[in-house]
Amino acid sequence: MSRVAAISLLVLGLTTSSAMAGIIVSSTQTQLPGRQSVPVTAYIEADRFKLTMPAMTIIYRADLNRLWAADMDRRVYYELTSETMRQFGGITAQLNAAQAQLKDTISQLPPDQQAQIENLLGSIGAAPATADAPPAKPVFVKLGGSKMVAGYTCDLYRKSLNGQHQADYCISPASSAGFDASDFGVFDRFSDFAAPLMTSHLIPHIDDMDWGGMHRALGFAGIPLDVVAYDRGKPDIEETVTKVVREPIPAGAFDLPAGMTRQDLGVVH
Repeated sequence: MSRVAAISLLVLGLTTSSAMAGIIVSSTQTQLPGRQSVPVTAYIEADRFKLTMPAMTIIYRADLNRLWAADMDRRVYYELTSETMRQFGGITAQLNAAQAQLKDTISQLPPDQQAQIENLLGSIGAAPATADAPPAKPVFVKLGGSKMVAGYTCDLYRKSLNGQHQADYCISPASSAGFDASDFGVFDRFSDFAAPLMTSHLIPHIDDMDWGGMHRALGFAGIPLDVVAYDRGKPDIEETVTKVVREPIPAGAFDLPAGMTRQDLGVVH
């Protein structure tokens, strides 16, 4: 799943309780370097959500315990299940062990050679890590100030990971926007479903998909109405909610699009 989709998963976090028919969230996602914008629409019910963009559709079905990512241009889709996630988690553990071994080897070199190799690996995103090091947890700092987005008041926050600036948020407390903790059940279930990937510190920005982790870091259930994600210290992607509508969602909306061919992810045990 691309980082573009991960950012959208955070912003679509306006969900509905079982007493409501469903909710539709419209937003605009902009690639900031080129100022290219695309529409994003999210359809959410108590145990499922669908995210649609021009080139991609993502469907999470908690009732089926699986996620589909459909490439609308190539007319293929990828299926992720709990078993698939477990396999990814196993691969991550193997990569962590390999990195730890590499770090041990480098530590036996003269200091000047150590610095050269570590700088080289860091420049390509492969700096050695410790196999048993816990993944870093995101930190949200309230900046002060607020603004109106899609009719809601939200407060400004800055997110960092390992001391690096990752994103700027405008977040509305769920209670202020007329929601309660039970409204976020499907996203908590998604965080549990994707947990094997969430614990990886080898996949950049994987925590962008962790809705539950964001709430824990904030200390409250919050709704991100505007997100500016950074890449190597520069603003990269912005997504802003433009409209929120509560209404019944048609039957079949959470089924795979017609005419799609399943594509193997190539994950091995």
